[in-house]
Amino acid sequence: MQDEDIIDMVDYNISTGKVMRMLGCSRQTVCNLIEDGKLDAIKLSAKTNAKWRISRKSLLDFIERSLTGSVGEGAGEVWAKR
Repeated sequence: MQDEDIIDMVDYNISTGKVMRMLGCSRQTVCNLIEDGKLDAIKLSAKTNAKWRISRKSLLDFIERSLTGSVGEGAGEVWAKR
């Protein structure tokens, strides 16, 4: 692992629980956003039910896109209308 890889991984420090609270959505919705590529995340292990850590920058970008209406259909659009 190179130094820039470690620095990049520092950004991936937000849990799915924190994202749930910030967006007011379910864990499944957060996982769907990750699977749809709307949030960047890393899995902490290879297990099927392993925990995710979401990129802070990715989350902030998602929120900004949601507020400007450029996310499209789905959870982001629903969240932005709250």
